[in-house]
Amino acid sequence: PNGSVAGRIAHQFFEQVVKRCDALVDLHTGSLRRTNLAQIRTDLREVANLRIAWGFGSEHAVHSVGKPGTLRRAANDAGIAAVLYEAGEPGVIDADEIGRGVAGIRTLLAALEMRDGEATHTAEQRLYGETQWVRADASGIYVPTVRPGDSIETGQPIATITDPFSKQRASVVAPTSGRVLGMALGQVVIPGFALFHL
Repeated sequence: PNGSVAGRIAHQFFEQVVKRCDALVDLHTGSLRRTNLAQIRTDLREVANLRIAWGFGSEHAVHSVGKPGTLRRAANDAGIAAVLYEAGEPGVIDADEIGRGVAGIRTLLAALEMRDGEATHTAEQRLYGETQWVRADASGIYVPTVRPGDSIETGQPIATITDPFSKQRASVVAPTSGRVLGMALGQVVIPGFALFHL
């Protein structure tokens, strides 16, 4: 309540709005120069969160406990069901992704009996209990060879990183089998840079 301007706004929003809610859906895109497969992220161990994740109707639901300081973690800590919906990339108006998000919200509202209609699910939901990041081990120009949603196998090449000066090329291979949930778009990277969320 006595912090920075942003802190004070966040405090008032949480106290006056979020604490009065039964459930929260936080809508997001990927971060700068990243894109995500449309997905729900939440602590799937909590039945109330699982109910919201199922009600949204997203094909992909990822078990992910929010970090302290995030809206969904603060809501969960206050006993409010909360999920994060991630889709697409920032700064891009993608009609398909927007339509998918709107359909999810409408489906959830019907599932919660907040609007008339049936809660329709167009796809069987896939739950992901564990994920991992693949990070760059080389510097240079990163070019992915897979896309969000692709299924991959252990050892499969998923990107190259080329040093523009030496022209040495490093292959990035999948450390495990799984699905590409999110990824960096092509750009210049350095060792440690997060490339893929599997």
